Amino acid sequence: MEIELCRDSQKPAERALIMKRRQNIFLVISLLLTFLWEAPAHGLDRVRVGLSALSPTNWAVWVAEEQGLFKKHGIDPQVIFIGGGSARGVNALVAREVQFMIIGGVGLIGAALRGVDVVMIASNVNISTQRLISRPEIKTWEDLRGKRVGVTAFGSNTHSVLLMVLKRWSMKPEDLVILQVGPSLRVYVKFVGGKS
Repeated sequence: MEIELCRDSQKPAERALIMKRRQNIFLVISLLLTFLWEAPAHGLDRVRVGLSALSPTNWAVWVAEEQGLFKKHGIDPQVIFIGGGSARGVNALVAREVQFMIIGGVGLIGAALRGVDVVMIASNVNISTQRLISRPEIKTWEDLRGKRVGVTAFGSNTHSVLLMVLKRWSMKPEDLVILQVGPSLRVYVKFVGGKS
């Protein structure tokens, strides 16, 4: 069973088209800024950039690094995979282990609401990209009662979306066994290996 967790009035094809347009606009603006911004005459500025997940939504950092766009404009990036979802990413940001985080909004918003001095600069995603995927014997959401469900970490985007969906289904977190299993790839490996 695969369930799209955040549905709205738009059909999937319409949403995909809107997301593609927004991604293209984001890319065009990024490229324009890249060509208009001159690199400093002195050495490159060292910047530590954290990734909270290995996800296609983080494509802009990978493209910029692979194409040398950072270095072209005077930035020597150290891209660091932190993993563990937005909550762990916010911790790295607050601890000043990184200067920037590519992160889901849930952890950042939660930190800001608790008074942490963080700022969200931009977002290339305005809908949830989360999916709940199960083994074949799980046919409906009712079949999830008493089962183990993996999330990256408590307080992460995966956890927050799961809590919203459970509420929508009139279920409580206590109706499931929610496990923190780490980065998304680890969630998948545990799922396939029968550990979640």
